[in-house]
Amino acid sequence: WASDDGRVKLWSTNQVSSVVTIENRANVCCVKFNPESSFHIAFGSADHRVHYYDLRFPREALTVFRGHVKAVSYVKFLSGTELVSAST
Repeated sequence: WASDDGRVKLWSTNQVSSVVTIENRANVCCVKFNPESSFHIAFGSADHRVHYYDLRFPREALTVFRGHVKAVSYVKFLSGTELVSAST
C-alpha cells in the first residue's frame, strides 16, 4: 500500500468515489488498520513519521509519531494501543 500523491483513500465497493480522503504532504508508504477499531488507521510516510487517524475525523491526525530519520515503510499494530514501525 503506497501512495505517491500523498493521499490515503478509503473506498466502498458500493460507490464510485472514495468515501474518505486524508491528505498528507509527503508520499504514503504503508497503511494499517487498528485491529480493535475499524475507524482508526496508521500510515507510514516519506516525511519520516507515523500518522494515526480516526477516519470519522480525517482533517487532523489524532497523533503523529516522530523519531525516524528516513521514510517509514512499515507499520504494524501489536494491539489496539501499541504499534511498531520501521524505516528504510
